[in-house]
Amino acid sequence: MVDITPTPADLKINPRNLRFHQDGGMPDRWWLNGDPVATAFFNALSCTFPKGEKFFMDSVRHYRGAVGPELQQQIAAFIAQEAVHSREHVTFNKLASDHGYPVDILEARTGHVLRAVRQRSPVRQLAATCALEHFTAILAHQFLKSGASDLAGAPKETVKLWSWHAMEEIEHKSVTFDTFLSVTKHMSRPDATRCGYWQ
Repeated sequence: MVDITPTPADLKINPRNLRFHQDGGMPDRWWLNGDPVATAFFNALSCTFPKGEKFFMDSVRHYRGAVGPELQQQIAAFIAQEAVHSREHVTFNKLASDHGYPVDILEARTGHVLRAVRQRSPVRQLAATCALEHFTAILAHQFLKSGASDLAGAPKETVKLWSWHAMEEIEHKSVTFDTFLSVTKHMSRPDATRCGYWQ
């Protein structure tokens, strides 16, 4: 039996319409201490976000009318947060592209993968979203736990962007899983679990 810790009753998800890198903020191609590998890691991760966040929003939005009022509000806040994340990473990616990073290639690869996933049933798309949001929350937790040390030496605006994004990922991490539990409650747990598999 899987032990599922309930979402805190006082969970509040607060969309924040913040903007970063309005005046540039990435003066060098290798903006993370001149390190091309470290810079490429964050650039590549950011390249997955605009299309990835859109996929997450769509997979949860599909079930918004099938859950209770409280979860509906959380889904609306989740979508609002993810929309702003996407917008800000479009800005970040444009700066990386201006410095010669192959953003278009990585965004195209992300799109190719997501087009395949979108051929699956809505509940399987939601299961995939649960898994990806879980991994994202793990990365976000470790990033913040370290005091954003992975970005030590990066431009201040870049540190602010990634810290804000990480904080909001932790804030809304339960929404997709709670939605999955709600829409699969008529299934046996083994059947619901199998939604996460592609075979």
